[in-house]
Amino acid sequence: MWETEEGLDFLASETLKARYLREGEKNWEDVCERIAKAVAANEEEYLDFKDLMVRKIFLPSSPTLMNAGTELGQLAACFVIPVEDRVEEIFDSIKTAALIQKTGGGTGFDFSKIRPEGSSSSCGDDATSGPVAVMKLFNEVTEIVKQFGRRRGANMGILDISHNDILSFIRAKHVEGELSNFNLSVMVPDAFMELVEADKADEVWNRQTDVTVGCIFSEIVEGIWRNGEPGILFL
Repeated sequence: MWETEEGLDFLASETLKARYLREGEKNWEDVCERIAKAVAANEEEYLDFKDLMVRKIFLPSSPTLMNAGTELGQLAACFVIPVEDRVEEIFDSIKTAALIQKTGGGTGFDFSKIRPEGSSSSCGDDATSGPVAVMKLFNEVTEIVKQFGRRRGANMGILDISHNDILSFIRAKHVEGELSNFNLSVMVPDAFMELVEADKADEVWNRQTDVTVGCIFSEIVEGIWRNGEPGILFL
């Protein structure tokens, strides 16, 4: 690997310039100086923290590297944003996510409150599009925010395993490039896993759709084998 005077390889050095150097900063030690001054409570902490970062023994999150000691001052990497089942609230959540991602933060959403595809909307007889369609809106906004921020936007999308659209959610990333700004996770309670462990694959899990435990679990395993998605979030 190519080495620089800071001991960084060529790729790391270019990433440092593109994402983390602020006005007046020239190297990695300048970044460490800014961060340590911003977060330390006293001189001893400042010296210890700076030393750990300079030697790359410990590194804080990317938002801390970018924003500590700046007017923005946003140091957190992960935010959970509620998503409700009304158009106004959905777009409020999208706006909140965009503003957070612009600062370098990642965002997570539980889409379980979104009504299933084809169900009646609150505005009348029009059918709703379902959680996967709503996720595509969030995905496109993240794509746009990438053009304005220093860091690639990242989302976690979650759906309860009892949701009527759980199979379309599990399959949502089967096509390469779909929802590319999302990682997916299925929320799974103990009761479901107990049925899996008891080999009760034919047990109907969702009475509204007649989908069985075995069908859902097989789809999860297929997705993980195919491309590592979805993950499982145990309640």
